[in-house]
Amino acid sequence: MTELTDNLLQLFCVFICGCCSCISAIRNRSYNRLLVLLFYLSFGMGLAYWVLYLILLGTSPLVFCVSELSWTASYIFLTLRLYADVPKEKHKKKAIFWILPLFSLGMGIFFCLRGSYFENILMGTAMGILGFYAVKGIYFAKIQKQTGKLWIFAAALIFYAAEYLLWGSSYFIAENTFINPYYLVDIFIMNPALILIAVAQSREEKLCRTI
Repeated sequence: MTELTDNLLQLFCVFICGCCSCISAIRNRSYNRLLVLLFYLSFGMGLAYWVLYLILLGTSPLVFCVSELSWTASYIFLTLRLYADVPKEKHKKKAIFWILPLFSLGMGIFFCLRGSYFENILMGTAMGILGFYAVKGIYFAKIQKQTGKLWIFAAALIFYAAEYLLWGSSYFIAENTFINPYYLVDIFIMNPALILIAVAQSREEKLCRTI
């Protein structure tokens, strides 16, 4: 019951953010908003499948399934959103850009030792690329003093951190209650991180219109 309530709350957050992104994408005919919408749609589909599985079978999926594929797709759409704002000119790659991909590699190895190889390689690769563009985007946004674009990169970085914090905390579920680290992270860190992406997109559009 605790896991179901937690997932329903998160599904509600994703639904509201997705609806706002959909309305904005149609109203403004924005490619960037469309990518954010696809991010929420993919994330929400994975979450909806997980919730249905809990309701119908009374337990969470124990093997790689539809949810993981949907969540991986959401990481890809968010990465494409970041790529849209990253400068396309050729620049010398800084070592700092590779910190998060290397972190994802290390965590991927750690998770592979405790779970599915395919799942962890797939999701770890997608997250590593997401982290690469989040750091790169923040770096160039600060150098070029593009405050508006900084928001979406920072939001993606927070989402990246929230995901790994959530995955790491899943190893500390002792009892199925809300006081467990996993549920606390999911409710008080992951949900705000998901909402922040929609807020950052809106903030960027407002700042860009005023420049």
